[in-house]
Amino acid sequence: MINHLIKNLKIDLRYKWLWINYFIGTFFMLASYIFISNPTDQVNVLKGMLCWYGINQCFFGVAGFMVEERIEGTFENLFVYPIKISEYIFAKGLQVMIETFGICVFQIIMFSFFDIKINDLAVFLLILIVNNVIAFNMSCVFLVISIKYKRLGSVNYIIQQLLGTLSGYSVDIKKYPKLIAMLSYIIPITYTIQASRESFSLISMILVFIGFLLSMILITICFPKILNSIKTLRKKGEINQW
Repeated sequence: MINHLIKNLKIDLRYKWLWINYFIGTFFMLASYIFISNPTDQVNVLKGMLCWYGINQCFFGVAGFMVEERIEGTFENLFVYPIKISEYIFAKGLQVMIETFGICVFQIIMFSFFDIKINDLAVFLLILIVNNVIAFNMSCVFLVISIKYKRLGSVNYIIQQLLGTLSGYSVDIKKYPKLIAMLSYIIPITYTIQASRESFSLISMILVFIGFLLSMILITICFPKILNSIKTLRKKGEINQW
């Protein structure tokens, strides 16, 4: 797994302009939400958007790993050689989590220049680490669905935005209609977003734990299905068809 992680990070380091896009482009993507919000809510919106950004990265980097491997020209090798696909997927998850965390820290620094500062920074960074694990677990749910229903990957971005909206990434879910608010509590990152906006307390710790627990239930159900679906692809020889 570590070898896969190191390989992926080395490949990423070759694409300098891609990293400029991640660091600078992400700032402008978030700024459009943060600067138009009420000045008293800007920090909370920043926290929510950074938690959602973990979903954004994992859904492209983990749930969309097959597309990425096709672009790199290594798709067939990944399935032909006798590697443990589970180790590869977890390595992709670690890669995305490391990259996402670094990008988020950069955004926090950038927004601090505009007097949008996170006072409880150490606590928020810890929540962000757990949030990234939750995002990985959630992306595995989308991965198992997109392997089975191959064209579903084309609605990746729409699903990310839907999850972000429902989890309250820019607006407190307490302002939502009751039915939508109830749906929000099904989504694990709803809890980390709420926890990041609360003062550090037992309640915030419980919220993080609930979100983490829900995501672990999801990956426990979905990961065996991922491995089984990939095994079926290999047996049927449908890799190129995919």
